[in-house]
Amino acid sequence: MLDRPFVEQTVKRDVRQDEDLDPVADVMISGLRAAAALKDESLKPSITVLSQGDRSLRVRQAAIEALKVMG
Repeated sequence: MLDRPFVEQTVKRDVRQDEDLDPVADVMISGLRAAAALKDESLKPSITVLSQGDRSLRVRQAAIEALKVMG
C-alpha cells in the first residue's frame, strides 16, 4: 500500500474532475497509518521517499506524520 504504481493499478478510480477525491491517496494514507502503528523500521526508507516526493500533498503529510510516530 506504499507503492503508488501498484495501488494505481489495483484501485479503481471513477473520479469526476470537479471532485476532490483521490482513492489512490486514501489507500496509501491507510497504509502509512498502519506502518506508523507497527513502527517497523524496515518501512522507513519507503515512507521517507513518499514524504519527500509523492505527487499528493496529503500522502506526503501522512508520511511525515508516520515518520514522527516511528521516531
